Amino acid sequence: MIITRNWLREWIDIGEISSEKLAATLNSIGLEVDAHDKISLPASVVVGLVKSKHRHENSDHLNVCEVDVGEQSLQIVCGAKNVEAGQYVAVSLVGAVLPSGLEIKPAKLRGVESFGMICSATELGLAKTNDGIMVLDSSIGELVLGKELREYEIFNDDVIEIELTPNRGDCLSILGVARDLGAALDLPLKVKQEFEDVEGAPGIGRILSVRASDEISAKFTFRAFEIKSELKLSLKQTLRLAGAGLISACAVQNFINYATHSTGVLLRAYDFDKIASAEGKVALDIKPMQNGEFGVYANQKLLSVAGICQDAQFKASAASKIVIVEANYTAPLLIAKAV
Repeated sequence: MIITRNWLREWIDIGEISSEKLAATLNSIGLEVDAHDKISLPASVVVGLVKSKHRHENSDHLNVCEVDVGEQSLQIVCGAKNVEAGQYVAVSLVGAVLPSGLEIKPAKLRGVESFGMICSATELGLAKTNDGIMVLDSSIGELVLGKELREYEIFNDDVIEIELTPNRGDCLSILGVARDLGAALDLPLKVKQEFEDVEGAPGIGRILSVRASDEISAKFTFRAFEIKSELKLSLKQTLRLAGAGLISACAVQNFINYATHSTGVLLRAYDFDKIASAEGKVALDIKPMQNGEFGVYANQKLLSVAGICQDAQFKASAASKIVIVEANYTAPLLIAKAV
């Protein structure tokens, strides 16, 4: 289980608790710290704004960018496919030394001078977030041109990996770990914001019905979401997911992974069109299975086993128009026995 100090602070105020005390407390309450690393970016890596971009006249894959870094604008040659004018980006200035040992120097690429480097997450020693440069957004804080990235909390953080025993499924989330830390340190959990229903969301009773056997002892909640525009995680969410090894190519699945890792609620996302009947409705059946677990069925096809697995062919994808999201609580002991 991977947690970060910054992420924990969304649930519990540990601002006055040192990293050493945090690790010692985790060990003392049976959440063994297996690894403890520090995220720290090098000096002279700053916030920049791509003011313009044009194709390098002697290359099919290089672009020549004008980048504002506060007190000056730099000409930087960049080979990333996703670089665009108007983006806030991480810029390594001349003199910066990256984690790989690369020192940034003035260069000439195919006859064009370049004074700096627009960086990807991996070039800065962070987990891989995409196949191009890292695009900054306001989720990390106010974007000030020329400000060093190491001054932002998300880039100055502790990453802690906890080795959990099988009986500690309650700590397979940031909230679960924060709850135990709060008890040990006598700190209250923060009250989370309540969200109202999204205006214009499809009426779930119009498109979905659920039948459950009397033998079902788990809890299920379903919501329907209509996707009308491109879904995109914030940079903070993306960095956290990548650091926890949970990033995927599907935006819907990324949101599901983020919510589950943060709260511990077991979530599934189904593509409505893949499980709907010819009449355009979904009828779900929740039934007990052979080893005491609970299966979720539609059209007599097994979509998922609550708390254990989901059939990939019914998952929501980038092409999904309506997504059915399932939240489930099944007793951990029941899941452990079934598995």
